Parts: sequence; C-alpha cells; structure tokens
Amino acid sequence: MKTQKCSKEYDFGYKGGVAVEEELTALIKEVFDEYTKYRFTKYPRQINLSAFNSFYTDVKERFSEPCELLGMHHFFGGTLDDFFFSESKQWDEETLLKYGSPSPIRLDVMGEKYFCHQWWIYYNGKHYDAECPTGVENLFDLPFIKEQLYETYS
Repeated sequence: MKTQKCSKEYDFGYKGGVAVEEELTALIKEVFDEYTKYRFTKYPRQINLSAFNSFYTDVKERFSEPCELLGMHHFFGGTLDDFFFSESKQWDEETLLKYGSPSPIRLDVMGEKYFCHQWWIYYNGKHYDAECPTGVENLFDLPFIKEQLYETYS
C-alpha cells in the first residue's frame, strides 16, 4: 500500500484566489494560531491528544464548503456511545473504504485496537488535522495515527 507523507509546513503565505483545499489548510492554521494565542495549546499534537473537538468544530463552521467532522468511532460501525460502551469493537471495513482508508494491516490482526485520535476533518477525499493541515488521502497516514500504528505493530 502506498503511504502519503504529510507536509508539516505551516507558513503558507497565501494571497487572494486560493483553491478550496488551500483555504481549508489556511483555515486550520488560522484556528491553530488562535488556540495558541489564547493558550489553549502550544503544539498541534496537543490538539490530537486531547478532546479538542471544539478546534475541529471551529474549523468546520468557518469553512466555506460542507465537510465532515470524523472521529475514531465512525470506523467501528456505531455512534460515539456505541464506541465507548460496547464490549466489542471491530473495525468496519466498509466505512474505512468509504473514506479512502484501507487498513495497512489486516483487520483481523488489528482486532479491537483503536487509535487515540479524537477528531479530524474530512473533505474532498482527504483527512485533515492540526498536525497535517495539508491533508492525506488515507487516515492511517495522519502522523499521530501512523505513529501509533508503527508502535503497536512493528
């Protein structure tokens, strides 16, 4: 499976007339800068480690196009309550494929393992988060998830 490297460049230097995906990237940076200014966080990783779904809600509300706010629970075939209170958690292959994210590891091997990534934005076939404002096509290429995958299965 081909993996995609996330660009962690934050100084985009945008001028008028940017493409919609570039608008989303710039918006993620702008909201992150606001969170830094008000001392909610200092690093993009802190947003991904915490329950800062407000960060992604802020991005989604300001973005000019419809986009989805996703969380790990979406990939286990249920609601957030189902995810946290269920005895058994199994990856939903159909949902992974719907969001362009075939697992790099067989799902029967991954079993009930989930990754501590709370929220991210999905738009136009790409997954965006605070650490990867340029987006990646496969959620398993988001840096935080990729690192956990490597730590667990290497």
